[in-house]
Amino acid sequence: MIVLEVHGKPAPKGSARAMLIGGKPRLIASSSGRNETDQSRWSKVVREAALAQHDRFADTPLAVSIVFRLRRPVSHFRTGRNATQLRDGAPAAPLTNPDVDKLVRCTLDALVDTVSRGREYPGIVDDDARIVVIKASKVYASSASDEGATIMISPWDEMPF
Repeated sequence: MIVLEVHGKPAPKGSARAMLIGGKPRLIASSSGRNETDQSRWSKVVREAALAQHDRFADTPLAVSIVFRLRRPVSHFRTGRNATQLRDGAPAAPLTNPDVDKLVRCTLDALVDTVSRGREYPGIVDDDARIVVIKASKVYASSASDEGATIMISPWDEMPF
């Protein structure tokens, strides 16, 4: 099993749909690229953390657990001298965007060997089809510097969760 501590702002992968254009199937990103910079930045820090482990998973079923730590909105805090205290009624867990499934998609794509725009990006998982169990959650980070994710990857038969 490996455990990755990744720091940075988790980014969701936007939705996409397939369309026939000129009789050929084309993938159209619904997010129109507005999140592309955040996705690229998040994918890079996840991939770097993974490749620093020097472990690789191939030809085995895998279990993945991800806890995303997201920054609390400023509106959750009081003002003035009490600015470090949460307001009454501030939610205990993130109830708004980004969706946890889209966060998972962007994160898993960074862990898997991929080819994009003619470039190869190595990962620590040879094929995401090998992932048979995913457990994912999103919580609020304890501070802005704690924003990121904890990612656990293990062979399925050694699944600790």
